[in-house]
Amino acid sequence: LANPFVSGLLVRAWEVPAVPMAELPQPVYEVGIVLGGVTDGARQPKDRVYTLRGADRVLHAATLYRKGHLRRILVTGGGVKHPEADDMRTLLIQNGVPD
Repeated sequence: LANPFVSGLLVRAWEVPAVPMAELPQPVYEVGIVLGGVTDGARQPKDRVYTLRGADRVLHAATLYRKGHLRRILVTGGGVKHPEADDMRTLLIQNGVPD
């Protein structure tokens, strides 16, 4: 089994440090990819989306889209009964990204 402290260090070593939105380069990217693992599909009632730690990645993607840095957003995330990508799509639409 992996040591969570060591595996956390390794994962963070690959992450690019965040920069203020005002300092982002002006290129427009064709696609921004948002990885899953941020919604809780088991919670009730089912008329809303529940988020877990890391859900800011969906909101940040919406901000980048609205600021013109992304042309499209690709969300990922499966699920046996209900794909997580559907919930992330809902969050993006609720935050100003067209379907």
